[in-house]
Order: sequence, then structure tokens, then C-alpha cells
Amino acid sequence: MAEERTKGQGSATSLRGLAYTLSIFVDTAEHRWTRNEKLNHLGQCRAAEQWLVAEARRYGVSLRFHNGGNYGLGSSLSVSCIPKDADGDAQPAPLLRTLLLQVGWEDPIALHKAILRETGAQNVHAVMHVRAPGRSTAAPFSARIDAARFLEGCAVHAESRKGVAESPLVYAHEILHLYGAWDFYQRPDYAIEQVALAKQRFANDVMLKATRDIESCEVGPVTAWRVGWRAEEDWYERLRPEGR
Repeated sequence: MAEERTKGQGSATSLRGLAYTLSIFVDTAEHRWTRNEKLNHLGQCRAAEQWLVAEARRYGVSLRFHNGGNYGLGSSLSVSCIPKDADGDAQPAPLLRTLLLQVGWEDPIALHKAILRETGAQNVHAVMHVRAPGRSTAAPFSARIDAARFLEGCAVHAESRKGVAESPLVYAHEILHLYGAWDFYQRPDYAIEQVALAKQRFANDVMLKATRDIESCEVGPVTAWRVGWRAEEDWYERLRPEGR
């Protein structure tokens, strides 16, 4: 789940070339990562990235991920509580801001520029691995909401509110949101007719299919357009969520 991103702005503009993933491990007083859990979830994120690389290749797009950056793999960053919205979901933007301040980055744009300069990456995004249970969410940059969101990030929880462990599919889903992908499942801003059309045209799209098996999913044509992998076709706009 995510807000609408402002096209061509922010730190994650197009999912192609070299993308830099900044991983951050987050503890709370009640929920703390173990070393093995961290390595397991970092592996899930890497598996998601390799799946995205393979999907990009299907569209003739070159994509690579730079995996050198992390905070908290040794000693987690800790917050007293996870900032949440009215629905009880994590708010990635203020959480990321708090975590970057802990490691000395007052200016997210300065961090973004430093990463580009040192790695040659074209795009940068943060993945916050949150040990506390919850619904994973993404905060793509939106100029109409808050310029402080320039460095785009998602919060992926170790498990859902029902205690179901997350999977590589969740990491791929949230990363795609940062680059502009829409959800296609039923929700308040999405009409029943739009869900039906999505199921008819691309039932296995990773932004639609309810499964833990990422290998049974694909990046469909509309999602590929949204993240910069193909040109738009006329019927794609029929799937735009209300207000986006």
C-alpha cells in the first residue's frame, strides 16, 4: 500500500540501471531482531531484487542492485514506537527520518547525493526491516504531500498482524511501489470493475495476486509502465486508482 508518487521526482525515479538499496534494521522495546533473523530477511530482500532483475530482463531492461549499504545489521537501530497512521499502519517517511537522524544524517538529500557520488547508482531507496508485526507500507516521493519524502523508503515488517512471516514477494511489492506501481486489489479507492479488469488482463501481477510464492507472479504490463520498463497503452489509465 502506498501514496501516489510524483513522476520523475524523488530518489527512486525509474527502476532501471543501478539501484541502491539502503537496508535498515529496526527494533522496538518489545520486538528485537536476532542475528539469524536479520540475515534471513536480508536474504529475502536480495531474492526479491534478483526476481525484479529477471522480470526487467523480460522487458529488455537492464537492472542491477547495489547491496553495500545497511544500518543495524550488527546492532539494530531502535525506536520507542513506530509512527502510525489512522489505520494503524506504519508511516515510512517519519520513521526513515528518525532513523537517519540516529546515524547522523540530518539532510536526506545530502545522503542521496553521497550515495550517487560514491556508487554511480541512478536511483536510491531505503528498505526498513521492522521487527514489530504490522502491515508493510511504502512512502514514494509526492511533492503535493511533503518534500521531506525525497529519499523514498518502505517499511517491511517481520510478520503480519496475524503472525504470518513476510516473504520475498512483500519486499518486491513494496519496492515496486516506490517506483510508482499501483495496487490492483480491492480497496476503498479502487472500483470492483477495475479489479475485474486487472484480473482479466494480468491475474498473476505481483501487485494483485494474493500469494507467498513470488515465482508464480510476474510484473504485468501496467506495472512495467509505471516503473519505467515499457511505454503506456491507452487502456492503462482505466486502472488508475481514484484520486491518483
